[in-house]
Amino acid sequence: MEKIIVAKWKNKIYQVIKVVDSVAFSEEKEWILLSNQINKRDSIQVKWVRVKDVRFDWVREFTI
Repeated sequence: MEKIIVAKWKNKIYQVIKVVDSVAFSEEKEWILLSNQINKRDSIQVKWVRVKDVRFDWVREFTI
């Protein structure tokens, strides 16, 4: 069994793939990688967002 983190933001459901302090493409700190294709490992539907730009409506952990 695997645990995933799912969150609602801007009326869409996302899987939180990872949270990191820094990324190669920006000098700004604290980023979140989100995917709107839940539990698809090879998803190309991902986006990086800055932590300060996100306010999730809710966050849940699921075991799948």
